[in-house]
Amino acid sequence: MTLKSVLFVFLFSSTSIAATCNSGYKAYTETLYPKIMQKNRCVECHNGSNPKAPPFAVPEIESSYELALRYMNFAKIDESLLTYRAGNGHCAKANCDFDVGIEFNEISQMWWDKGENACNRNGKYFSAEVVIPTPLPPANAGFKTILFDLSPISNEFKDMKLALEIQEYVKTSENVRGAYRVKYPRIVNGEGNIYIKDMKVLLNGMYDSIYNTYTIVDKTTTFVPVELVRRRHNEFGLIRSATPVISGSPLIIVKDGLANSKLQISFMEISRGNKMVCNKNAMFTNIIMPALKSLSCSECHNSSLDDLGSQVFDLTKNIDQACLTATALTEKSFPSASALLSIPTKGLFGHPQLSDQERTNYTKIIKEWLHD
Repeated sequence: MTLKSVLFVFLFSSTSIAATCNSGYKAYTETLYPKIMQKNRCVECHNGSNPKAPPFAVPEIESSYELALRYMNFAKIDESLLTYRAGNGHCAKANCDFDVGIEFNEISQMWWDKGENACNRNGKYFSAEVVIPTPLPPANAGFKTILFDLSPISNEFKDMKLALEIQEYVKTSENVRGAYRVKYPRIVNGEGNIYIKDMKVLLNGMYDSIYNTYTIVDKTTTFVPVELVRRRHNEFGLIRSATPVISGSPLIIVKDGLANSKLQISFMEISRGNKMVCNKNAMFTNIIMPALKSLSCSECHNSSLDDLGSQVFDLTKNIDQACLTATALTEKSFPSASALLSIPTKGLFGHPQLSDQERTNYTKIIKEWLHD
């Protein structure tokens, strides 16, 4: 079964994007939910009877809670779709005028303070938002790189950006919500090392707990000097350094139907990391590096190519740097999810398909290298 066929069920339905958090749910029932269910309030239109109105004002409180979360960004409550629409007059009645918008802002803050803040649903540290560019390349037609400014997190991340490649994986149609696919998250234009834990890609302030494969990230990674002259990265200016990819897994983001959608990156932890150490240097030199070369990896992974991935993981020059980069491409707690293992063994994104024997041998030595 293909990934697209697995997605079929979700794309045709309004999937739950948030497992119920007890403290957040309780706070919602005591703050915002009673307000939206009052007569002549949101329930007048958003009760499930109008196909054009999201049904967040329904008797099933858990359904209401999960749908309301879709339209909240607790990092910027006043800019959340739910609170903005509450006061923008869209219903042409007094129940969604300016004063109601202020009231909803205050009540939503209470919802956060009384329990939703304990759910840690979206993360602690947030990049700047980026409007999703249009048009995007369709599936099988490449990706477009977008950059997220990390300076809002802290001054120590000034000039650093997180690079992410995105495409329109499933096109929106009358009966299909559609989906984006992203890959190769990495941080550019920094120095030294950086520690990252639990990274999420937020769509309009929310992340999808079904598909978000980057939450397992828990690693220190390192910046590698690069020299990119041409290609797509140059439209953002010179990239002078970059980390290896933070995760090798592609990520599917189901569209939420909103216009002018924005993406944002969040982290539970992000800080300057301790000095990185090459994992089992001797084994890397004597076993891993020869295996990589036997698979012809160095034909693409070298500094002569004007490509970010090729230059960051250069297998033709400094073997100590190659070992550090290879170490940063692993997930010791989830070895099979390591980019160093998953990308070549699955033949992802232009990597050649390995034979069964090559795949078995390579998997064996990488897992032995990672085993303590």
